[in-house]
Amino acid sequence: MMKITLIAIGKTDNQHLQVLINDYMRRLGFYVPFTLVVIPDIKKAKNLSEIQQKKAEGAEILKRIIPSDTFILLDE
Repeated sequence: MMKITLIAIGKTDNQHLQVLINDYMRRLGFYVPFTLVVIPDIKKAKNLSEIQQKKAEGAEILKRIIPSDTFILLDE
């Protein structure tokens, strides 16, 4: 059976958005096992360049996947 794990960097402080996220997760859960993994924001990110920050975030994401996973990156 297919499982979906969404890995996100940093949690939202927007309560309205969090309500929508929770609703979507509940609805999706009826069709497929779904997990949301929130990786905390990188500490001292202000001291890092954008490239260094992306590399640090990428390393955290890669720690949570295995070679047999199908990996789809969603970015701005």
